[in-house]
Amino acid sequence: MPKTGGKYPWAKFYPSDWMNDTQLSICSPQTRGIWIDIICAMHESDRCGELGCTYKQLSRLCRCSIEEIKSAISELSESKTADVTIDNGYVTLINRRMKREYTGRVSSRHRQRNHRSKKKSNADVTVQKSYIREQRSEDCPTDIATQSPKVSVNKETLLQVFSKEFEILYEVEYHASFGKDGKLLKDLASQYGRQKVVEGIRYFFKEFVNNNKFAGKKPDVGMLSLMWNGMIAVSRKANTNLSITKEWVNE
Repeated sequence: MPKTGGKYPWAKFYPSDWMNDTQLSICSPQTRGIWIDIICAMHESDRCGELGCTYKQLSRLCRCSIEEIKSAISELSESKTADVTIDNGYVTLINRRMKREYTGRVSSRHRQRNHRSKKKSNADVTVQKSYIREQRSEDCPTDIATQSPKVSVNKETLLQVFSKEFEILYEVEYHASFGKDGKLLKDLASQYGRQKVVEGIRYFFKEFVNNNKFAGKKPDVGMLSLMWNGMIAVSRKANTNLSITKEWVNE
């Protein structure tokens, strides 16, 4: 996950919330100390409120023994202080408050991006229509000038769409391999159509990447290509009804 400590060296902390949290209060002092270390690690990684590690990695991260970390995770789970999932020794911890705030930030960025894109598209269309009307009224006979003009708006490339979704989720620039990434996206578009690939990219970041986290790895176009069919299977199983993926999922 991208490091954000330099960009966000501080975090909101409410002492009254910490002291009055009944779920946390029933935990031992040792567990409370480990939990605040985990919260700091979540903030330093990607502020998404989720952290996944092995017991050994967590013990190093929290500067304690494996036995102490296992005891703390058990208490955090039993007290419902955190959402805990353990799969073959891989532990995923979720701070619900941080997760809600992260989801809110992502949704807000999506709304702002869509609003800016809509305003830009409308502005481009208005300018082009106005220019065409002026040119035709000056240079063309009246009967031709009154015909409805065809207006074309430049589309983003698929790589630009992927890069933008990456930057919204991770708040860092996507470093593309233009030759390789471009070819993979072109191959997908030739098989499924451009619009389906755009919908698939958005689903990839909004649902698939956000839920799976790829064990801490940042996704790239290669991962999208490799997991394309798997995403369709997962979305069908989950009976996804998101408007941006409805047609794509049912394809």
